[in-house]
Amino acid sequence: MTHSDYGVLNPEPPTVLARYQFIEVLFRIAKHKYFDTEEFKTIYRSFEALLNEHIFMLDTPDMWQEFRDQYLWTKESNTLLSLNMRHLKRIYNSYIFKDEECQIYKTRGKQQMSM
Repeated sequence: MTHSDYGVLNPEPPTVLARYQFIEVLFRIAKHKYFDTEEFKTIYRSFEALLNEHIFMLDTPDMWQEFRDQYLWTKESNTLLSLNMRHLKRIYNSYIFKDEECQIYKTRGKQQMSM
């Protein structure tokens, strides 16, 4: 949606950033902090430095991959899900039909998970 689209549907611009806008903000910060001060010769290196020095250091990686490999993506769990898939789909569909606030219910209509 462009700014010209706001006139009819919504006179106010959105108050959130789209993903590409957030990345653009990071690139502009990197350009101002590193490239314009000639600390790095390319925008790429400037962006990489910003990520490494200020973004990635705040992240603590989760151990989800280990959980997936050991417990979730196993032959045993696949067999369990496969054997019970019909019942799981019925449970899922029963919630979709009852919950009118559900996004799938709103955007796609009452579509069932295929059995």
